[in-house]
Order: sequence, then structure tokens, then C-alpha cells
Amino acid sequence: MRSTGEQNQIEDNEFNHYTAQIYYNHKMKQPGREFTSDLQYNGNRSNGINDLSTNNYDENGVLLPGMPILQNIDNTNKSNSLTYQLDYINPLQNGARFEAGVRVFYKRSEFQNLINKFDREENIFVNDSVLSNQFDIIENVNAAYVNYVGKWGWLNYQFGL
Repeated sequence: MRSTGEQNQIEDNEFNHYTAQIYYNHKMKQPGREFTSDLQYNGNRSNGINDLSTNNYDENGVLLPGMPILQNIDNTNKSNSLTYQLDYINPLQNGARFEAGVRVFYKRSEFQNLINKFDREENIFVNDSVLSNQFDIIENVNAAYVNYVGKWGWLNYQFGL
């Protein structure tokens, strides 16, 4: 037995993105010696509602029982991230330099995807808990570094943590 189908979808989606940044660079009297600080915020929001209607037909083009299958999908996604970076460079004698810095990254993401199927007996949409999902993810990454760059004769080298 062979069957065919069709699906129609109506969507209403909204997307917003926000970015803000503060940057500071202090150049000291000694050439090449500097201190920089950078703070950045990113935010995203999206909401969407999708209505789906699915029809399946038998090999003669007759609509199968229980058709159409009606679904309503309601999704909401949000994320906010904050990044801070601090760097220091101090040139030394003979082309050597000392570098140090820190970086902090924090991000929280929330995803919600609710799938509702139409219940013909109750004549209402009911949540499908198998297909629906919700996630709340937090990322926090911190790092620090220290470098020493130098030259010994014809050999350039770098040490760091």
C-alpha cells in the first residue's frame, strides 16, 4: 500500500538581538606598556508559534481516518552572555616582554519547545510531553594567563601558563 501526504504550516516568529560593549585602553608613558579592559554583553530572544496541519491519503487519494493531524508548536528561546577580559603588557629590555590577563565568560540559555496535539474527543489542544522539551543551560568559563617573551641570540622563546 502506498500513501501520500501534505503538510501546511503557518508561522509567527519574532527575533531580537542586543549587544553592548565597553572598552578601555590605557597606554602608559613607557612605549608598548598598556592595560586594556573589555566588557561585552550579548542577549538574544526569540518567540514563535507554528500551526501545522497534516493530511495523509491512501493510494486512491482518499483522506485517511483521523485526518487532519493538527499540531501547535510554541517555542521561546532566551540567552544572555557576559564576557570580561583584562590584559596587561609590559615591554622589557632587549625586546622581551611580560604579559598577563584574565577572561571571564558567563552565559545562560533557556529553551522551551511546547508541542500540542489536537485531541478530537476533547476538542482541545493537549501538550505532548514526549515531543515537548525545556532546557536551562549555564556556561561559566574562567581563564588566566601569564607569558614571558624573550630572545637569546638568534633564538626567540616564550614561556607561559
